[in-house]
Amino acid sequence: MDSHHSCFNFNCCLLLVRFLPGNVIDVLISQLQPSAGQMTVTRADIAHSLGLDVPVYVQYGRWISNMVTHGSLGNSLMGNQPILPSIEAALPVTAELGIFSIIISIIISIPIGVYSAIRQDTIQDYLWRGLSIVLISLPAFWIGTMIVIYPAIWWSWSPPMQLIPFAKDPIGNIGMFVLPARF
Repeated sequence: MDSHHSCFNFNCCLLLVRFLPGNVIDVLISQLQPSAGQMTVTRADIAHSLGLDVPVYVQYGRWISNMVTHGSLGNSLMGNQPILPSIEAALPVTAELGIFSIIISIIISIPIGVYSAIRQDTIQDYLWRGLSIVLISLPAFWIGTMIVIYPAIWWSWSPPMQLIPFAKDPIGNIGMFVLPARF
């Protein structure tokens, strides 16, 4: 059942992207026009070179076939670079963030759950449960944005933009991942 839902979700996302206004061809034309000089670049040329001149089901079939036969996820539409190396480069950081997120969630949720179970139906139980529900209900992207914006405005502080490797500075690495892992 889960594989059916994930396949359904992927196919819905594939189709929903088609309904968004604008597309990659418009962006590429705007970037190529100033540097094109004597050469004229048409929408049809770009669509053909990217394989976007055929129906969606043909594009999807080509993508699946390429993935099965060559193990390739294709190329980026903007940079025409293979996608797989980008995913491989981001995988260690993503895994570290996911593991750290699970650890922080366990550290926070188990004490709250135990306290609420011991003090069931008390005012403290209702406060902790209510606070938990409110925090779970807030969108993570909004909380993340607020965590970056408000310290920058109030204290002129912003998080580091370069990854601090765990092997070089474990405390700096953990400090860098605390807020993103929680939210």
